Amino acid sequence: MPIIIGTDEAGYGPNLGALAVSATRWKISSNTAPFTTDGLSDRILADFQNRLDLIGKKGGLFPMIDSKKLYHSKGSLLPLERSVFLALSLIEENSIIESLSLRDLKNRICSNDRESFWEKDQNPMLPVDLSDQYREEMKEDLREIQSYLKKSEIKLEGVRSRRVVPREFNKELDSGKLKSDILAETTISLVMESLKDQDEQKCGKGDSEEFAIVLCDKLGGRNNYRGLLCSCFPDHRLEIQKESDAVSIYHLYPYGEDGDSSEYPSREIRFTAKGESWFPTALSSLFSKYLRELSMDLFNRYWLEKKPDLLPTAGYPVDARRFYAEIASLRKELAIRDDDLWRKK
Repeated sequence: MPIIIGTDEAGYGPNLGALAVSATRWKISSNTAPFTTDGLSDRILADFQNRLDLIGKKGGLFPMIDSKKLYHSKGSLLPLERSVFLALSLIEENSIIESLSLRDLKNRICSNDRESFWEKDQNPMLPVDLSDQYREEMKEDLREIQSYLKKSEIKLEGVRSRRVVPREFNKELDSGKLKSDILAETTISLVMESLKDQDEQKCGKGDSEEFAIVLCDKLGGRNNYRGLLCSCFPDHRLEIQKESDAVSIYHLYPYGEDGDSSEYPSREIRFTAKGESWFPTALSSLFSKYLRELSMDLFNRYWLEKKPDLLPTAGYPVDARRFYAEIASLRKELAIRDDDLWRKK
């Protein structure tokens, strides 16, 4: 059964707040060995999209669309929370996750999470905007979604997220990395963690790697990912399938104990412009956006408690400069370093 992993970020552009990146991992039934036939990956993906279209499109029971289309700044978190909590419950299979704290959520899905100073004394309960009545309706929806996915022979198996807080982001920049490098390395590290999760789950069911298709948005607008993938997958031979403005596709062939690479690839990694059209990527977008918005809510609460006349900020460049200037005296009074708060790029 092929594995499909989708990744996406939230917060790449802002100067304030963390960058959040997520990866969701799915499994789909397939009676054909995907690595033996040219073009079969395209057919697997098309089949996957078709099977999920009824529930995953906008207005469906389990909407998985670009977070920018599902959530608008300063609006209710309900659309994000509904999809996120449905996804968490689907992963758990036999339980419904009705509530948990923000730290519990991060402990569940985030890798190596570091809190910023404004988060340390705040740990709100989630979900924020789902009413009790809405939660009851979601339970009915969840049972219907579970039944639909079972019939469609599709399973959501896991989610991994990572936040890069300003101090960490700036440290990476100071080491000589580009902003796009930080996004690319964070994304691929989550892909590797997701593949490791899959291998551990598969333990005892054969030694060969399950074929995985990895769907990434274009990272920093680049087309060439050869160096990144070679450094992250040294135990695989890389073969370039395509590098263009629309999509860059790579196949990875595992090396055997004899030092020779396999005849067939075990991984296909795609970097696609407007990658949120894929359901796994879109769901990752929702997780990333949810984590980012929760953190920015704590950020604004922290500063408004100290300066009630402040207007909240979403952290994007123009308004971030306004906000940063208005808290200048407070920053000095609290001895907060610029690197702990302001992302240089």
